[in-house]
Amino acid sequence: MGVAVSTEGLAAHGLRRLAMPVAIVAAEHDGRRSCSTATAMYAALDPVALVISLAQRSATASLARASGWFSVSLPAADQVETAIATGRPAKGDDKFAEFGIPVAEGDERFVVASLADARVAWCCRISHEVAVGDHAVIIGEVVAIRGEPADERSALLRHDRRYVGLGEPLSTQDQGGYPL
Repeated sequence: MGVAVSTEGLAAHGLRRLAMPVAIVAAEHDGRRSCSTATAMYAALDPVALVISLAQRSATASLARASGWFSVSLPAADQVETAIATGRPAKGDDKFAEFGIPVAEGDERFVVASLADARVAWCCRISHEVAVGDHAVIIGEVVAIRGEPADERSALLRHDRRYVGLGEPLSTQDQGGYPL
């Protein structure tokens, strides 16, 4: 069948096999702004809510907690260098500026910065947080969305310790009642 692996080896052996959407999570508070490479999934459709996971001690998690807000941007496959940059630690108060990450500023409705030219971006108000080991699992209710419905650029995914683009569809769009 296969080789059993201890839990210490799960991250290196098993978890890297998960194909996950790359998400850029951003937060800001009191003049500080940060972003992190993460992943996201939907938690509910009514109300629309997203789930993210951030390192407990990350600047992005701290700023999201302090403000109560975060954004989730899904970059396109051609934005891989941006995803790599958001995964690096920053020294200053504005990670976007420090690494030259293109930013879409927050406004009255979309109250926190997000990745400029992302395929789609959501502004979320924190509704729940759960500590899971060294990470915080954060659920945010979506209050605003940015993006062009006609944007057909390929999604950026993380799989087997690499960034990859999404391939060709393997099925029809209608999957017999699946909600999304």
